[in-house]
Amino acid sequence: MSGPPLGATPFDPEAVIDAMAPLLGLDIKPEARDGVAANLRIVATMAALVLEPPQDDDAEPAPLFRPLESATPGAGMAPSAGKAPSAGMAP
Repeated sequence: MSGPPLGATPFDPEAVIDAMAPLLGLDIKPEARDGVAANLRIVATMAALVLEPPQDDDAEPAPLFRPLESATPGAGMAPSAGKAPSAGMAP
């Protein structure tokens, strides 16, 4: 993964907390601040991965999202209506 664009300000989670908490009406306790900052760093890293690939000026989103089929039929799917759930699945 590459760094921030040339001339961009590095991400500062403390500044984000200071700016956004009052706007959102959040009271972040001092003992929670390090955890909040750590989570903001993780979110910023995930966002950078999403934004990293170059996009053409004429790129458009797909009209319909279709998830890939699972390697195991029915894995992760809720039981069909009218059928009894298999062992290990909640009703």
